[in-house]
Amino acid sequence: MTSMVVQFHATPEEILEFIKSVTLDLRLTLTLVRFKPFFLKELESREIQRLNDLSSADLGVSYLLSQQPLNLEANSKNMTLELNPGCVIVEVGKMTEFALHESCLSFVSEDHEEIGTAKKVTSRLKKITRAGVDVVNSESGATGRIRSHRYSEGARIKCKEGLKLIPLSGSNYIRIPE
Repeated sequence: MTSMVVQFHATPEEILEFIKSVTLDLRLTLTLVRFKPFFLKELESREIQRLNDLSSADLGVSYLLSQQPLNLEANSKNMTLELNPGCVIVEVGKMTEFALHESCLSFVSEDHEEIGTAKKVTSRLKKITRAGVDVVNSESGATGRIRSHRYSEGARIKCKEGLKLIPLSGSNYIRIPE
């Protein structure tokens, strides 16, 4: 079993451009997933081309990238993942006027072809991000280094502009070192 997880901060526009690029270049199927309320839709080619337009109101959604069309008969997140093993999941963090929330790319499979695709997608994400951030305890101010956490140029700019980079959980925040 191979699993991959890449936690990162990037603007929704950067993430959507990345998703569009890898989907078209690797000829993948792209499915939009919203979990509250649950919504699942395979995107057509013309929708993928206009991904930034379609998703501007859909911050905080996930995208499933797969080699084959997915089984869309699911009615929950867990059922979606059970019915569709081996897809790359990209969770797009929300961006508000005050904060940029963490995004995440994840994958689990035993299939060698799916693993190869996931490695290509992950490699492409790593090319547009850098590794190494500081985590700051919002109460005490104590800091620590997270070498594996990644960030994009857009996230670096938003951080410099004063937006807090918020992790998936906890009360800490992320700071990009100078």
